[in-house]
Amino acid sequence: MTNEVSILALYGILVLLTLAIQSAATAGQFGIPYILSARDEARQAKGFAGRLLRTVDNSMVALVLFTAAVVVVRLGEASSPNTVAASQAFLASRTLYVVAYPAGVPYLRSTVWTVGFLSTAFLFGQAI
Repeated sequence: MTNEVSILALYGILVLLTLAIQSAATAGQFGIPYILSARDEARQAKGFAGRLLRTVDNSMVALVLFTAAVVVVRLGEASSPNTVAASQAFLASRTLYVVAYPAGVPYLRSTVWTVGFLSTAFLFGQAI
């Protein structure tokens, strides 16, 4: 397994943990009976739980794009110290993102999102 693939696995674990925390926060806001129901009555998570939901949504998009980038780097045999560094920057930035967004830190959130986005774009560029 290449370093980029290992980093992808670590990011997958981070997304799973974020989803678990988000689920717990939503259960705390709406109550267990609602969470276990068919949820025919839609409810909008607010505050911390709402920010966690948006964090998970954004993390899933980032996961899809980063996975594609790692796959094309791997299949294109384009792995290098630069692609490993970009993958590490992606993981570090996304780790900060899942802390900054729920905590409501706007400038840090946007900055680390941009680092993750540019890291992913760099991987695609290296694979072409």
